[in-house]
Amino acid sequence: NRINKTLLTQNEFKDRFKLIVVNNGEAINHPLGNGIMVINNENLGGSGGFMRGLIEAEKINDVKHVIFMDDDGSCEIESICRTHAFLLMAKDKNTVVTGCMLFEDNPAIIHESGAIWHKDFLHYPDKHYLDAREIDSLAVFDNERKIGYGGWWFFAFNINAIEHYAFPFFVRGDDLLLGYMHKKHNIVTLNGVASWQMDFERKISVLNSYLNFRTVAVPALISKRKFAALLLSVFFVREVFLASFSYRYELARAM
Repeated sequence: NRINKTLLTQNEFKDRFKLIVVNNGEAINHPLGNGIMVINNENLGGSGGFMRGLIEAEKINDVKHVIFMDDDGSCEIESICRTHAFLLMAKDKNTVVTGCMLFEDNPAIIHESGAIWHKDFLHYPDKHYLDAREIDSLAVFDNERKIGYGGWWFFAFNINAIEHYAFPFFVRGDDLLLGYMHKKHNIVTLNGVASWQMDFERKISVLNSYLNFRTVAVPALISKRKFAALLLSVFFVREVFLASFSYRYELARAM
Protein backbone atom coordinates (compact mmCIF):
# COMPACT_ATOMS: atom_id res chain seq x y z
CA ASN A 1 0.00 0.00 0.00
CA ARG A 2 0.99 3.65 -0.25
CA ILE A 3 2.09 4.02 3.36
CA ASN A 4 4.31 0.97 3.17
CA LYS A 5 5.83 2.03 -0.16
CA THR A 6 6.57 5.59 0.89
CA LEU A 7 6.65 6.48 4.57
CA LEU A 8 7.86 3.13 5.90
CA THR A 9 10.49 2.28 3.28
CA GLN A 10 11.94 5.50 1.84
CA ASN A 11 15.16 6.60 3.52
CA GLU A 12 13.77 10.07 4.18
CA PHE A 13 10.88 8.78 6.28
CA LYS A 14 11.33 5.15 7.31
CA ASP A 15 12.87 5.92 10.69
CA ARG A 16 10.28 8.58 11.51
CA PHE A 17 6.97 6.76 11.05
CA LYS A 18 5.27 3.70 12.48
CA LEU A 19 1.91 2.29 11.42
CA ILE A 20 -0.28 0.90 14.20
CA VAL A 21 -3.39 -0.94 13.01
CA VAL A 22 -5.90 -1.82 15.70
CA ASN A 23 -8.07 -4.66 14.43
CA ASN A 24 -11.45 -4.80 16.17
CA GLY A 25 -12.74 -7.57 13.92
CA GLU A 26 -11.65 -10.87 12.45
CA ALA A 27 -8.10 -11.74 11.46
CA ILE A 28 -6.83 -9.68 8.52
CA ASN A 29 -4.10 -10.01 5.94
CA HIS A 30 -1.65 -7.17 6.26
CA PRO A 31 1.73 -6.23 4.81
CA LEU A 32 4.71 -7.22 6.88
CA GLY A 33 7.64 -4.94 7.37
CA ASN A 34 9.49 -2.66 9.69
CA GLY A 35 7.33 -0.07 11.36
CA ILE A 36 4.04 -1.99 10.98
CA MET A 37 2.25 -3.19 14.11
CA VAL A 38 -1.12 -4.97 14.03
CA ILE A 39 -2.97 -5.27 17.33
CA ASN A 40 -5.96 -7.58 17.68
CA ASN A 41 -8.56 -5.94 19.87
CA GLU A 42 -12.04 -6.70 21.13
CA ASN A 43 -14.83 -5.14 19.10
CA LEU A 44 -15.01 -1.95 21.14
CA GLY A 45 -15.81 0.40 18.30
CA GLY A 46 -13.82 3.35 17.04
CA SER A 47 -13.17 4.89 20.44
CA GLY A 48 -11.97 1.61 21.92
CA GLY A 49 -9.70 1.05 18.94
CA PHE A 50 -8.22 4.54 19.01
CA MET A 51 -7.60 4.42 22.75
CA ARG A 52 -5.94 1.00 22.46
CA GLY A 53 -3.72 2.35 19.70
CA LEU A 54 -2.81 5.38 21.81
CA ILE A 55 -1.92 3.22 24.80
CA GLU A 56 0.31 1.03 22.63
CA ALA A 57 1.96 4.09 21.06
CA GLU A 58 2.76 5.44 24.52
CA LYS A 59 4.76 2.28 25.18
CA ILE A 60 7.12 3.02 22.27
CA ASN A 61 9.94 5.22 23.53
CA ASP A 62 10.63 7.27 20.41
CA VAL A 63 7.00 8.09 19.50
CA LYS A 64 6.33 11.81 19.96
CA HIS A 65 3.27 12.42 17.81
CA VAL A 66 0.20 10.37 16.89
CA ILE A 67 -2.32 10.68 14.06
CA PHE A 68 -5.77 9.15 14.52
CA MET A 69 -7.17 8.04 11.15
CA ASP A 70 -10.43 6.20 10.45
CA ASP A 71 -10.20 2.94 8.56
CA ASP A 72 -13.04 3.97 6.24
CA GLY A 73 -11.37 7.23 5.24
CA SER A 74 -8.56 8.07 2.86
CA CYS A 75 -5.99 10.82 2.52
CA GLU A 76 -2.95 11.78 0.51
CA ILE A 77 0.48 10.85 1.87
CA GLU A 78 1.33 14.54 1.54
CA SER A 79 -1.19 15.29 4.30
CA ILE A 80 0.77 13.09 6.69
CA CYS A 81 4.11 14.62 5.68
CA ARG A 82 2.87 18.19 6.11
CA THR A 83 1.39 17.40 9.50
CA HIS A 84 4.60 15.73 10.65
CA ALA A 85 6.74 18.70 9.58
CA PHE A 86 4.38 21.20 11.23
CA LEU A 87 4.22 19.40 14.57
CA LEU A 88 7.99 19.00 14.68
CA MET A 89 8.30 22.79 14.53
CA ALA A 90 5.47 23.51 16.97
CA LYS A 91 6.76 25.05 20.21
CA ASP A 92 3.58 24.40 22.17
CA LYS A 93 2.97 20.73 22.97
CA ASN A 94 -0.78 21.43 22.97
CA THR A 95 -0.75 22.23 19.25
CA VAL A 96 -3.09 19.83 17.44
CA VAL A 97 -3.72 19.44 13.70
CA THR A 98 -7.17 18.45 12.51
CA GLY A 99 -7.67 17.48 8.90
CA CYS A 100 -10.44 18.92 6.78
CA MET A 101 -13.12 16.32 5.99
CA LEU A 102 -14.52 16.13 2.47
CA PHE A 103 -17.20 13.80 1.10
CA GLU A 104 -15.86 10.74 -0.73
CA ASP A 105 -18.80 10.77 -3.16
CA ASN A 106 -18.44 14.52 -3.77
CA PRO A 107 -14.73 15.10 -3.12
CA ALA A 108 -14.67 18.88 -3.57
CA ILE A 109 -17.33 19.58 -0.95
CA ILE A 110 -16.22 20.16 2.64
CA HIS A 111 -18.14 18.66 5.51
CA GLU A 112 -16.01 20.18 8.22
CA SER A 113 -12.74 22.02 8.69
CA GLY A 114 -12.68 21.80 12.45
CA ALA A 115 -15.73 22.33 14.64
CA ILE A 116 -16.76 25.45 16.56
CA TRP A 117 -18.13 25.50 20.09
CA HIS A 118 -21.23 27.67 20.47
CA LYS A 119 -22.21 28.85 23.95
CA ASP A 120 -19.50 26.55 25.30
CA PHE A 121 -21.39 23.33 24.65
CA LEU A 122 -23.28 23.28 21.34
CA HIS A 123 -21.09 22.74 18.30
CA TYR A 124 -21.28 23.07 14.54
CA PRO A 125 -18.90 22.19 11.68
CA ASP A 126 -16.84 25.06 10.31
CA LYS A 127 -17.00 25.75 6.56
CA HIS A 128 -19.82 23.22 6.19
CA TYR A 129 -20.67 22.44 2.53
CA LEU A 130 -18.07 24.87 1.21
CA ASP A 131 -17.17 24.05 -2.40
CA ALA A 132 -13.38 23.93 -2.62
CA ARG A 133 -13.52 24.39 -6.42
CA GLU A 134 -14.93 27.90 -6.23
CA ILE A 135 -12.47 30.81 -6.27
CA ASP A 136 -14.56 32.71 -3.72
CA SER A 137 -14.19 29.77 -1.34
CA LEU A 138 -10.47 30.44 -0.93
CA ALA A 139 -11.01 33.56 1.16
CA VAL A 140 -13.59 31.77 3.29
CA PHE A 141 -11.37 28.74 3.77
CA ASP A 142 -8.40 30.86 4.86
CA ASN A 143 -10.49 32.65 7.48
CA GLU A 144 -9.13 31.15 10.69
CA ARG A 145 -11.48 30.64 13.62
CA LYS A 146 -11.13 29.22 17.11
CA ILE A 147 -11.61 25.48 16.70
CA GLY A 148 -13.12 23.55 19.58
CA TYR A 149 -12.38 20.00 18.54
CA GLY A 150 -11.32 17.90 15.58
CA GLY A 151 -12.77 14.70 14.18
CA TRP A 152 -10.81 11.48 14.32
CA TRP A 153 -10.81 10.98 10.55
CA PHE A 154 -7.50 12.93 10.78
CA PHE A 155 -6.44 14.15 14.20
CA ALA A 156 -2.73 14.65 14.99
CA PHE A 157 -1.26 15.60 18.35
CA ASN A 158 1.71 15.48 20.69
CA ILE A 159 1.44 12.29 22.70
CA ASN A 160 2.20 14.22 25.90
CA ALA A 161 -0.75 16.56 25.34
CA ILE A 162 -3.36 13.92 26.20
CA GLU A 163 -4.36 14.00 29.87
CA HIS A 164 -7.62 12.04 29.66
CA TYR A 165 -8.62 9.01 27.61
CA ALA A 166 -11.96 8.76 25.88
CA PHE A 167 -14.35 5.94 26.81
CA PRO A 168 -12.78 2.62 25.68
CA PHE A 169 -15.95 1.53 23.89
CA PHE A 170 -18.21 2.85 21.16
CA VAL A 171 -19.80 6.18 22.04
CA ARG A 172 -21.04 8.43 19.27
CA GLY A 173 -19.21 11.74 19.47
CA ASP A 174 -16.22 10.38 21.36
CA ASP A 175 -13.96 12.82 19.50
CA LEU A 176 -16.19 15.68 20.63
CA LEU A 177 -15.94 14.63 24.27
CA LEU A 178 -12.17 14.25 24.05
CA GLY A 179 -11.98 17.78 22.67
CA TYR A 180 -14.18 19.05 25.50
CA MET A 181 -11.86 17.42 28.04
CA HIS A 182 -8.82 19.10 26.45
CA LYS A 183 -9.93 22.68 25.93
CA LYS A 184 -6.37 23.94 26.28
CA HIS A 185 -5.46 22.31 22.97
CA ASN A 186 -4.59 24.78 20.23
CA ILE A 187 -6.29 23.12 17.27
CA VAL A 188 -5.29 24.28 13.79
CA THR A 189 -6.03 23.31 10.21
CA LEU A 190 -3.46 23.25 7.41
CA ASN A 191 -3.82 23.68 3.67
CA GLY A 192 -3.40 20.32 1.98
CA VAL A 193 -4.29 18.29 5.07
CA ALA A 194 -7.60 16.54 4.48
CA SER A 195 -9.45 13.25 4.51
CA TRP A 196 -12.30 11.87 2.41
CA GLN A 197 -15.13 10.11 4.24
CA MET A 198 -18.62 8.79 3.66
CA ASP A 199 -21.35 11.38 4.19
CA PHE A 200 -22.65 11.06 7.75
CA GLU A 201 -26.20 11.45 6.44
CA ARG A 202 -25.82 7.94 5.03
CA LYS A 203 -24.98 6.60 8.49
CA ILE A 204 -28.07 7.86 10.32
CA SER A 205 -29.65 5.26 12.59
CA VAL A 206 -31.71 5.29 15.77
CA LEU A 207 -28.76 4.20 17.91
CA ASN A 208 -26.34 6.71 16.36
CA SER A 209 -28.81 9.56 16.77
CA TYR A 210 -29.51 8.64 20.39
CA LEU A 211 -25.80 8.45 21.24
CA ASN A 212 -25.14 11.70 19.39
CA PHE A 213 -27.78 13.54 21.41
CA ARG A 214 -26.40 12.08 24.63
CA THR A 215 -22.94 13.34 23.69
CA VAL A 216 -24.32 16.83 23.07
CA ALA A 217 -26.08 16.72 26.43
CA VAL A 218 -22.93 16.04 28.47
CA PRO A 219 -21.22 19.43 27.88
CA ALA A 220 -24.53 21.22 28.38
CA LEU A 221 -25.17 19.58 31.73
CA ILE A 222 -21.75 20.54 33.10
CA SER A 223 -21.63 23.98 31.50
CA LYS A 224 -21.57 26.97 33.83
CA ARG A 225 -23.24 29.22 31.30
CA LYS A 226 -26.68 30.58 32.07
CA PHE A 227 -29.59 29.02 30.22
CA ALA A 228 -27.47 26.05 29.08
CA ALA A 229 -30.15 23.62 30.25
CA LEU A 230 -32.83 25.70 28.53
CA LEU A 231 -30.91 25.75 25.25
CA LEU A 232 -30.42 22.01 25.50
CA SER A 233 -34.16 21.57 26.02
CA VAL A 234 -34.91 23.68 22.94
CA PHE A 235 -32.43 21.63 20.93
CA PHE A 236 -34.02 18.42 22.21
CA VAL A 237 -37.58 19.51 21.38
CA ARG A 238 -36.50 20.62 17.91
CA GLU A 239 -34.88 17.26 17.18
CA VAL A 240 -37.95 15.35 18.40
CA PHE A 241 -40.27 17.48 16.24
CA LEU A 242 -38.05 17.10 13.18
CA ALA A 243 -37.96 13.34 13.62
CA SER A 244 -41.71 13.15 14.22
CA PHE A 245 -42.75 15.27 11.25
CA SER A 246 -40.44 13.28 8.97
CA TYR A 247 -42.18 10.07 10.16
CA ARG A 248 -39.09 8.74 11.94
CA TYR A 249 -41.05 7.82 15.04
CA GLU A 250 -38.49 5.33 16.37
CA LEU A 251 -35.89 8.08 16.34
CA ALA A 252 -38.20 10.52 18.12
CA ARG A 253 -39.05 7.89 20.73
CA ALA A 254 -35.36 7.10 21.31
CA MET A 255 -34.54 10.75 22.00
